[in-house]
Amino acid sequence: MINLNAGPLHPFIFFTVLLIGLNACGRPETPDGRIVENGVPLQSIERNTPWQRDTGALSNTGIYNELYTSVWLADGDFKVTATLSLERLDSTTALFMLFDNHFGFDCKADKEGPNGHFFFFSKADGKLRRFGKASDLITPGKPFQFTAERTDTIIRIAIDGVEAARIPTRIMVPPLAGSVGFRPWFNVMKIFDFRVEGKLVEPPKLDWIYTRGERGYLCFRIPAIVRARNGDLLAFAEGRRDVCFGDHGDIDLVLRRSTDNGKTWGDIQLVYDQGENTVGNPVPIVDERTGRVLLLFCHNLGQDDPIKIQAEKSKEGRRVFVMHSDDHGVTWSAPREITDAVKKPDWTWYATGPGSGLQLRYGPHAGRLIAGCDHMEKGTRKYYSHAVYSDDGGDTWQLGGNVPEEKVNECEIAELPSGDLVINMRNFNYNSRHRQTAVSHDGGETWTGQRTDPALPEPICQGSLQYWDGRGLLFSNPSHRYTRANLVLKLSADGGRSWQDSTVVYPGPAAYSDLIPLDRKRVGCLFEAGVAYPYEGIVWGVVEMAGRP
Repeated sequence: MINLNAGPLHPFIFFTVLLIGLNACGRPETPDGRIVENGVPLQSIERNTPWQRDTGALSNTGIYNELYTSVWLADGDFKVTATLSLERLDSTTALFMLFDNHFGFDCKADKEGPNGHFFFFSKADGKLRRFGKASDLITPGKPFQFTAERTDTIIRIAIDGVEAARIPTRIMVPPLAGSVGFRPWFNVMKIFDFRVEGKLVEPPKLDWIYTRGERGYLCFRIPAIVRARNGDLLAFAEGRRDVCFGDHGDIDLVLRRSTDNGKTWGDIQLVYDQGENTVGNPVPIVDERTGRVLLLFCHNLGQDDPIKIQAEKSKEGRRVFVMHSDDHGVTWSAPREITDAVKKPDWTWYATGPGSGLQLRYGPHAGRLIAGCDHMEKGTRKYYSHAVYSDDGGDTWQLGGNVPEEKVNECEIAELPSGDLVINMRNFNYNSRHRQTAVSHDGGETWTGQRTDPALPEPICQGSLQYWDGRGLLFSNPSHRYTRANLVLKLSADGGRSWQDSTVVYPGPAAYSDLIPLDRKRVGCLFEAGVAYPYEGIVWGVVEMAGRP
């Protein structure tokens, strides 16, 4: 497991933290930089559909089918060389990924055709930069040598020895360290050889709870964790059979159990499978009065992707369900639909959570079960976060209040000892790229004081918010404005007005997470992560925060 003796990071710079994660822990350098040799993968990670083993080459096509290094390049000068081929010059190819910076050929048939250009795109400024013509650099179906070389503050890209681009590192998304790779996008790519030179290190070891390929699932996503009243930890996730990206396709609800506070985990348990349809966004809540575990989730037909649902072109819409367990998650009731109670007719998209819900402990609404959700309005297509709650142990559910302002969606709620609630939300304001928060003084029925929190940067991604008894608010997310990486845990002793401590849970690619206090000194974190990209599996990490107030 990841087990950190946390220390404050002031000021926080991801670039520096990554190097500490790579070097200060005493991991040995890896002298062999051979990634693919004569079409044989040696130190590589394949994302999504496996690469085909052709004679002397690996081949693939598709926008999510990528091949990365399984070792990391640390910061500093490096050289990446590869022998590749592309089948045609009438489509876009996101050829090379240097950490989270993308190089490729912009050759869509409806644009510039074979006279398209070699390009570089940076999320840091949102600009697409075009360089030499594709037809002057490569011949369709013919192997060529690709080279990316960093010298100090310049990245040079060459094809068959001809310089195609020269990019200053200051306009690139930091950090310039980690895994590098290739992807065909809309083209057909073959990789014959692939080598990296520079300071190579092994990435941190990860304690996988769910890994791609288990039980026939293509991947696992959307973690949520609660503690049952008998003390067991229940780690929920989506098991995605055929599509890793987008809330559609054959998706099941699964869980794994720990009876020893996260030291070991049992086998994967199927909670609910609705055939080829989507059941996702699990939000577990424990009723401490009865021990019942409630599980909110959403449903849509597998063929109805979010774009169709939002545009009102889907066969069916998003529906909301609840099921429960009275034996700490061992067996589950049949799902019961609550859509009419918690979703307005003029809402299209709808999502529960993601993450866990909670039971209120203080004030006039003590005992209430509550969860954060989000929706999109029909016509205006505005996103809002909102709450749903139950005052009768989950038998009936009601719609809580919307937050006042739009451009927010996925969220979690925490209760302060005062009885006030804080909601922390994924922010879709691209000009800010920081989390948004709001407060409720009436148990989630209304929300006020919505604001952007400049201390919580985000790359537009889910985050987790929990209250730690006697310590304060806990928050985790990928603490980066442009890329899903660098999962950070933060602690606030003043209800989220400021954040006193920051701890890096994992410096590499990471996305969704859910937190759970384990005792007075340790916090558990269930999160999506990987060596090369954030969705290689779901990881269990423990952060030690001994000695803090």
